[in-house]
Amino acid sequence: MTNSIDAEKKAALETRIRSLETTVAELEIELSALVSRLECIVMSLKLQLTATSSPDAKTTVDNHINLLHQYNEIRDIGMMLLSQVADNERIRQADVMERFGMTKDD
Repeated sequence: MTNSIDAEKKAALETRIRSLETTVAELEIELSALVSRLECIVMSLKLQLTATSSPDAKTTVDNHINLLHQYNEIRDIGMMLLSQVADNERIRQADVMERFGMTKDD
C-alpha cells in the first residue's frame, strides 16, 4: 500500500518538475525575446541620435528602424510557433528549439 502511495507521489512530483522545467524554458525564451527587443530599441535610439539632418541619413535610419520592427515581429511569430509545437507534442519548448538547432540566444 505504501509503495503505491510512494509511486503516486513520485509520479506527481515528476509531473510537477516537468511542468516547472517547461515554465522555466518558456520564461527563458520570453526573456531572450525581451532582451532582443531592448537591444533593437537601443540600436534604434542610437541610429536616431547619430542621424544628421540630411535626407539620406534620415532615410537610412528609418529603414533600419523598420527592419528592426519586422525582425521582432518575425521572431515573435517564430517563438509562438515553437511554443505551439511544444504544447502539441507535450514537450519543453527548449527541446523543440534544440531539435531545430536553436539555442535560447537565437
